[in-house]
Amino acid sequence: ALPLIGVGMLIKLIKKQGRAASFGLALVGFGLFFIGIDVLRNAFENLVLVFDLSKVSVEGVSGIAVFTLIGIAMTILTQSSSASIALTITAASTGVIDIMAAAAMVIGANIGTTSTALIAAIGATSNAKRVALAQMIFNAATAMVAFLMLPILFYIIEFIRSFFALEASSSISLAMFHSAFNILGVMIIFPLNNRLVAFLEKRFVSWEETQRHSQYLDKTIAATPDLAVNALVLELKSIAQRLADLSNQALYADAKIAKKFKEQSSVIKYLLENVSEFIVTIEREELSEKTTKDLATIMRIQQYFLTCNMACEYIFQTFFIKENMMHSDFQSTHNEFIVDVIRFINIESIDEADFALSMTDELVQLQQAHDQYKAGLLLAGTKGQISVNLMSEIIDGLAEVLKLVQQWGKAMKSFSVLHASLNVVNKIEESEDSKQQVNDSN
Repeated sequence: ALPLIGVGMLIKLIKKQGRAASFGLALVGFGLFFIGIDVLRNAFENLVLVFDLSKVSVEGVSGIAVFTLIGIAMTILTQSSSASIALTITAASTGVIDIMAAAAMVIGANIGTTSTALIAAIGATSNAKRVALAQMIFNAATAMVAFLMLPILFYIIEFIRSFFALEASSSISLAMFHSAFNILGVMIIFPLNNRLVAFLEKRFVSWEETQRHSQYLDKTIAATPDLAVNALVLELKSIAQRLADLSNQALYADAKIAKKFKEQSSVIKYLLENVSEFIVTIEREELSEKTTKDLATIMRIQQYFLTCNMACEYIFQTFFIKENMMHSDFQSTHNEFIVDVIRFINIESIDEADFALSMTDELVQLQQAHDQYKAGLLLAGTKGQISVNLMSEIIDGLAEVLKLVQQWGKAMKSFSVLHASLNVVNKIEESEDSKQQVNDSN
């Protein structure tokens, strides 16, 4: 544990950020985790060793319950089921307790060991909590089966011991009992694994997981290409709104919302992956030439959105805007540029007829504003008004903002054309429907 902490901290000191720094922190965490377990074990080890089990004289069902609770308590105190079971086997082999009481303590140790997982799951991710609950369910179910089959299991163990001519000792019987009921538990749970997974996936659902469900994509409509295209357009429009909000957060980067920003970015990535996977599932045999072109456009928009999402992540991580705000010489220019970018990243006017044309004009203006801003930074860096490193950092950030703007512009232009095309199709279909209704009435 100590070498892990030492090496981890050394890596963290050398590399302040990045994957290497995260790896160093992980090593430190593992080292401290094992040291913590060792401290707990040493603190309670003497207490467990001096505990006199011979004073517990309860018999029958009540006795089994009491010894089970003792096994649970010892395991929680030592944070080690192995230590608790070793003590139980020692007590049984010296005649302090009988074999049935020892078996109950072994079962209790098996239940008590879930405490480690439950403690580790506090404040952990949803999947970590599900795994902890899965272990608790498995151990509890195994314990119930072991209680119900206690006499039968010892009968089978005695038969196996006699068959292989093993020594007639309580320690061997308890060791075999511990292995037997755990194997039995696996055999019982394994066929129910998928149902258990389905049950666990409905528990501890995080905000990110609830947001990952597509609003409009459904496998049932994949068999009808026209419906599928319309569903994809609606889904992309929903994602575009999410991406516009994410861009706003990235442009006004704030460390306080880092976790929320990361979650939203992850959700957008997942939804965009759903879009590409859904396109693959669409029935190919009934695809018209127009539908094929529409799907290609949708796939192109999906790629533009992915690039925008990556640009937002870079902009947020660099915090170049926050650094730049410290320099009043560029504050006014910077604020105007960001306001223009945010105004550009807007999907509310997508239904307007001249949307694509107006976006082209705005894109040219933003390119010119970027070039002027960059030229001012280069001039300030040359005159020594700001450091070269800071100048380079801001220019790199501006380049990512420009990439975001360009990719967003391409996506919205394609979106506008696709939207207009679908509206034409809908109008044609409405016209044909009305003509058919007139013919039917005649």
